Amino acid sequence: MRDRIAYTLGLFCGHMKSARFVESLAWQMGVDPDAVIGVDYRVKTPDRPASWYRARLYLANGNICEKDWWNLVDGDWGAGFFQNPACNFCDDVVAETADIAFGDAWVEPYSSDGRGTNVVVVRNPEPEDIVEHAIRGGRVDLRPVGAGFVRETQAAGLRQRREGLAYRRRWRPPAIELRKRVSSDLLPHDPRRKLIYRSRYLISLWSHRVFATSRWTRLRLLYLLWARVVLSLYQGLAYSRGVSGRVCDMFLKNGGPR
Repeated sequence: MRDRIAYTLGLFCGHMKSARFVESLAWQMGVDPDAVIGVDYRVKTPDRPASWYRARLYLANGNICEKDWWNLVDGDWGAGFFQNPACNFCDDVVAETADIAFGDAWVEPYSSDGRGTNVVVVRNPEPEDIVEHAIRGGRVDLRPVGAGFVRETQAAGLRQRREGLAYRRRWRPPAIELRKRVSSDLLPHDPRRKLIYRSRYLISLWSHRVFATSRWTRLRLLYLLWARVVLSLYQGLAYSRGVSGRVCDMFLKNGGPR
């Protein structure tokens, strides 16, 4: 392995979803999940912000189906639908052991650019020489940035896997002891933030169960209605949206950035 693998490349990661997420997308686009041969979770559209996601399914008959994420019942990645349970206890956001890691620049003005903008972290001198040679040759367009800028682009993910991880370990301790790089000093004190972390955990847990029940009973509406209600409650809690958001704002006025 050491002789054959020259370098490793990694992606900044929010969490991993199961294949059932694609099946849910197919349900909502009115196509047979077995007919799906490819998926693009985030179709680039230059005329609108990169954060305005659009999902695309490629079908065996050559057709393509698309839908905006905000029209999907599970269309909020951070809410945790179909999340791998292990992601609740992961403390790596930026692919820390990779020679080169790539992530999204989720700060302005880059997040408004529909073409997408990457943050690149190079940790190995040899790939760094390759990247710098490509920059000088005009093959890539990169500019140096500081560690603080990279942290800012991944602020939400770092909160989830620092403060959020510290809270989940206290609230729902795993069956085995995990050695993690977070301490109890990072525990949130704000009730709204605690509820946000709890809701993500429960959504990731129950989305698998409700979807499995929906598949077994062949009642697709069971999962779709459940997910729509849960997403509305989560977005009210996290972003103060809708009626549930106004209720949360009345009783939970704090919370800071989500």
